[in-house]
Amino acid sequence: MDYNKDKTELYKKIRNEFTLASLSLNTFYKLIYPKIDRKSVLDFACGEGYLTRRLKIWGAGEILGIDASESMINLAKEQEKRSPLGIEYELHSAQKLGTVGVFDIITASWLLANAKDETDLEKMISSIALNCKKKTKFYSIDHCGIFERYGNKLLNKYNMNLDSIVKTPGYIHIKITLTGVDNSKMTFDNTCFERKLLETKMHQYGFRNIKWHKIEFAGELIPFELHKIWQDIGNESIVEILEATYEGC
Repeated sequence: MDYNKDKTELYKKIRNEFTLASLSLNTFYKLIYPKIDRKSVLDFACGEGYLTRRLKIWGAGEILGIDASESMINLAKEQEKRSPLGIEYELHSAQKLGTVGVFDIITASWLLANAKDETDLEKMISSIALNCKKKTKFYSIDHCGIFERYGNKLLNKYNMNLDSIVKTPGYIHIKITLTGVDNSKMTFDNTCFERKLLETKMHQYGFRNIKWHKIEFAGELIPFELHKIWQDIGNESIVEILEATYEGC
């Protein structure tokens, strides 16, 4: 998605109000914290640095955040200037990144959901692999492709509206609108790939030991009152964490 300055600020506002982001972050922390100490990290789709800055605070060493939106990168750099953590940010398309380094850990937030089709997905996974070494860990917060299990009667409770679903073999295209507390709205066009297809593509580019982690509804990073908010969705969350290890092709 292309973001101008106004859309960037709207995205930041709605993301901060969207409690599922906090739940995702909590599960991500539990997975990555034991492994991140002084490790080099490449953060795909870093946006304004929401996850990137937390990775650094959790103990990462060298860290580079990349995003295809100039407005997002500018906002990330502004935050780094105000509160320096030693993070570098660069403007790059994930599909055309090439090699920018060799990293211990690679992370992403809703990156794969922005692939338009299988070809686009392959380009993203190829870029990830080009920046890996043997045993590099990859973690991605992403849609797990089960939106069709939920109707808008339930999703509306969580300030979401599923505007459309277009099914294609191997994946579905969805258009979903999030509504802020002030009734501001932001619509996303995403692709939810079937796990079998995603795992096949990951395997093709050298990733093994692929795991899916459900969002945990309790933890240190979120207040207790949020634990029950998403109880209607429960363990069948619309977001999961993908974990994989690069072993080489």
